[in-house]
Amino acid sequence: MPMPFRSFGIALLCSLAANAQTPEQILSTMAGTTQYKDVTISGDGRFVAYTVNLRNKDNTASRNSEIWLLDTAAGGGAGRRLTTVKTLHSEHSAVFSPDGKQIVYLSDAAKAQQLELYVQPVASGAARKLTSVTGFLSTPRWSRDGSRLAMLFTENAPRASGPLEPSTKDSGVVEEKSFEQRLTLVDPHTGDVKQITPADTYVYEYD
Repeated sequence: MPMPFRSFGIALLCSLAANAQTPEQILSTMAGTTQYKDVTISGDGRFVAYTVNLRNKDNTASRNSEIWLLDTAAGGGAGRRLTTVKTLHSEHSAVFSPDGKQIVYLSDAAKAQQLELYVQPVASGAARKLTSVTGFLSTPRWSRDGSRLAMLFTENAPRASGPLEPSTKDSGVVEEKSFEQRLTLVDPHTGDVKQITPADTYVYEYD
């Protein structure tokens, strides 16, 4: 039976404590571990994509992340970095197309802290930037026939949206403007963007 997460955490702390590490050393060890997220599998089960959170040189948390692709048919081979951008950026939320030939993801490679939607062939080929918007993007998904993409888009928002995100510093008239997260469609060929939910409605989730 798998060990419950809480029990695993207690066991890890006890193991570290047994080696006479200080609380600061224990927290540093735990914080310095590599974190993986956004794991997704292609429809045919051959490819696995995942996000790796990167750390700064001093081992502190970083906003940068990379997307890696693993070919399960390669038999124990190492994964390859999906994107072709050499410098470090925030890249995550990869999703395979229904036919498994393409993958879309969010990246701020074009402009720091401004995520855009990118599409890239799974087998080989360079990434192509689909959108050129101002605001915050999240949760990209393909339609079942692969003809459209959807995402959540908060246009012109000065910060990331969501109740758990930090708020911006008040200036001028407080609460003068609200920013609604809207369901938005994107043409995977042309990059045309169309917001389809009402401007006065905040969308948290969709399917």
